[in-house]
Amino acid sequence: MTHLVSSLTKRGVDAVNGMVNGFGNDENGEMTVALPTWGITLLAATVTLYFAVYFSLSYTFSIVETLLVVESTSTTTIAISPPKHQQEPDAPLSYDEKDGISSVVQEEILVIRSQPITAKIGTTTKYLRAQAGYASRFRGLLIFVVSLTLNYFLTLGLLSIVPGMGMVSRMFVSALASAILCRFQAAWTHIVISQPSSKRWYQRLPVRSNYKKLFFPTLLHALAIQASVYIPRTFWIAAGLQQYMDDPSSFGKIPVVERNFVVFQAISIFIIAVLCVFVFAIPASVVLTRVQAALLPVEDKAIIPFDRTFDGKFVTESDGGCGRLSVKDAWKTFDISSRVRLMKFYVKTLAIHGVLAVLFGTLLVTEVQFILGDQLPIIMASARASMAGTN
Repeated sequence: MTHLVSSLTKRGVDAVNGMVNGFGNDENGEMTVALPTWGITLLAATVTLYFAVYFSLSYTFSIVETLLVVESTSTTTIAISPPKHQQEPDAPLSYDEKDGISSVVQEEILVIRSQPITAKIGTTTKYLRAQAGYASRFRGLLIFVVSLTLNYFLTLGLLSIVPGMGMVSRMFVSALASAILCRFQAAWTHIVISQPSSKRWYQRLPVRSNYKKLFFPTLLHALAIQASVYIPRTFWIAAGLQQYMDDPSSFGKIPVVERNFVVFQAISIFIIAVLCVFVFAIPASVVLTRVQAALLPVEDKAIIPFDRTFDGKFVTESDGGCGRLSVKDAWKTFDISSRVRLMKFYVKTLAIHGVLAVLFGTLLVTEVQFILGDQLPIIMASARASMAGTN
């Protein structure tokens, strides 16, 4: 989703630049128009504001998602005693017709399942603000930036060792870089799911003995993310659809039957991309987060209800266990209700990002109309004429 919105935004900026540079009357007789400085500043400020709001929302959503994956569905058990007349010392015993004996009336037990904190995005952010202050939406931001920067340079370094790698090789190199930095990603998760601490970000890094416990799940997660990107991309290139992205005007030049088939191919590849996300990316992300959460130090108190034993599947080394949560157990202990909540969360975030894109897109179009004024109809007519000429 991040890649999609970034691509759409980039194309919107390129379209504005193309409009600025592509119309008017220059020395070749082509029509050009120069936007005033204040107009360029206004458009640049709007695009910058969009990215700021987008990043703020995306980072907050990543925190909420992490808490959702880790939170245990809490239950409250209430014991209901028998009626008062049966609580008296001389109260008669109940008669069991099946066994023909009398027995004491057993009390009834009622189990009530309370709503999780992460059931709603708004509820989660309010809870975080109450527990960790107004800056809670950006908790872990420093180590996030450090991890991202280290990952970028490490990937470049690994790629420079063996130049000329193919797409598959680059995929494995990128995943390997993420796995090498697994302790940084785990530290970010620990900061997000725990109460505010006076420790520095580098003091939150898991001990080195946990490195081998984190390496494989992190590598698995990185490969799943890469697969979710490269598998649809491979189909896209194999189908020959990239040419229509490089030259959109070529799409209008092909016959109608072939054009419909191209649309069918594009829709099919989109479905494949969605399936890859649900089959590879999401389960791997859930597993990694829960494996990381299992290694939260005992002295760090969780900020949400959190079963550190993961239904008894995780036992610390001090208690005689291996101190490791397996990939299988990490996924199996993530119950159905939590999976449903996670899917609802993704739908909500997708809708919010969609509304945000529409709002800022409308704002940009309105600003362009305001800046160009009476020139806009002329420019649009010239653009249509130019496109008709190329066809």
